[in-house]
Amino acid sequence: MMRNSEQCLHETVAKRRNLQKISLSDLPMDILSTILSLLPINDAIRTSVLSRKLKYVWCSHTNLTFNKGFPNLKSLSLVDVSITDEDVECMLSKCNLLEFFEITYCRMVTSLRMLHPLNRFKHLVVHVCPKLQEIEMNCSPTTLKYAGNMVPLIFASTSRLKNIDVVILTDQSALSYIVTGFPSTLPSLETLTLLCYEPERTIVPEGHFKFSYLRNLRLELVMCDDGIRTTDFLDYAYLLKIAPFLETLELHMWMEMYWPQPYCKEDGELRIGLPHKHAHLKCVRISGFFGYKDQVELALHILRNSIALEKMEITPELEISYDLAVADGYERSHYVDSHRVATEFICKVDHRNVVNVVRVPSSSGPDETAMEVDCRAYAEYIPSGQI
Repeated sequence: MMRNSEQCLHETVAKRRNLQKISLSDLPMDILSTILSLLPINDAIRTSVLSRKLKYVWCSHTNLTFNKGFPNLKSLSLVDVSITDEDVECMLSKCNLLEFFEITYCRMVTSLRMLHPLNRFKHLVVHVCPKLQEIEMNCSPTTLKYAGNMVPLIFASTSRLKNIDVVILTDQSALSYIVTGFPSTLPSLETLTLLCYEPERTIVPEGHFKFSYLRNLRLELVMCDDGIRTTDFLDYAYLLKIAPFLETLELHMWMEMYWPQPYCKEDGELRIGLPHKHAHLKCVRISGFFGYKDQVELALHILRNSIALEKMEITPELEISYDLAVADGYERSHYVDSHRVATEFICKVDHRNVVNVVRVPSSSGPDETAMEVDCRAYAEYIPSGQI
C-alpha cells in the first residue's frame, strides 16, 4: 500500500515538473495570435522580447494603432497590412528620422501622400498596391523601387534621385517612358532598371534630351503583340544617343504572342541605323535573343557604334526578372537557330573579338550545360561576303 502511495506521489511530482517546462512560446501560433490580440497594443509589442518565436507575433494584432508615433524610427516596412491612406500619412508624419519606407501588397491604399517634410528620407519601395493611384511625398529620395500600374510620382525634389527600379504592369512603351515619363525629369539619374509590357510601337519625338549622368541601364522588354507585330527592337538604338556616358547596357527581351522565324537572307537586307558613335559603353548583355531580324539589327548597331566596347554577350535564354509564365518548349525551340544567326550575322563583323554567344542546348540532358562561345572559334564556319 505504501509503495502505491509513494509511486502515485512520484508520478504527481513528475507531472508537475513537466508542466512547469511548458512556456508561452510552446503554444501554436494561432493561439498565440489570439492571446496577444486580447492585450493592449503596447503590452502585445512588449512580448516580442520574450523569445524569437514571439518576436513578430504582435504584428498579427487585429487592432494595430500607431498614434503614439515612432520618433526614433529609421526603417519601416508595411507588408500586406489593412491600412487606410489617412493612417499611412498620419504615421509617416510622426517619423521624422525615417530613412527607408516600404509598402507592399496593401490593398486598401489608394493614395500615398506625405506633405510633412521628411528631411532624412532616402529609400522608397512600393510594390503592387493594386488600388494605388498616386504618390506624392515631401522628400528628396536617392533610390526608388516601384512595381505596379503607372501612376503619377511627385516628390519635393528629384535632384538626389540616382537609382530607379520600375516595373510597369500596364501597357507602356519603355522608350516613351524613358524620354517623356518620370525618368526624363531626373537630372542626376545614374542607374535605371525598367520592365515594360509593350503593345505597339511608339515614335519618340526628336529633341535635345539627354541623360548626362546615366551610367547603367537595364531594360526588360515584353512585347505583347496580338498576332500582328508592330514593335521594333531597332528603335532602341536611340539609347546610345540620349545616354552619351552609358557604360553598361542590359537588354532582356521576350515576345509574348508573336513568334516570327529567325532571320535569314531571304527576309531582306538588314537595316543600318544612323551612325552615332558612343565613347563610353563598355559592357552589353542581350538575353532573349531568338535571332529575329530587328534583334540582329540592334545588336549590329550597338557593336558598330560603341568604340570603347569591351564585351557583348548574347544569349537566347530568358532573363526577365519579373515572374512571367513562359512556355519552356517555346524557348528551347529557338536556341539552335538563334545561335546560328548570332554567329553568322553578328560575329562576322566583330573585328575586335568582343562578342560572346552563349550556346544553350535545345533539349535537356545529363551532360548538357550552357557555355560561352567565343566568336573567333566560329570564324572558319562563317560564310564570306558582306552583310
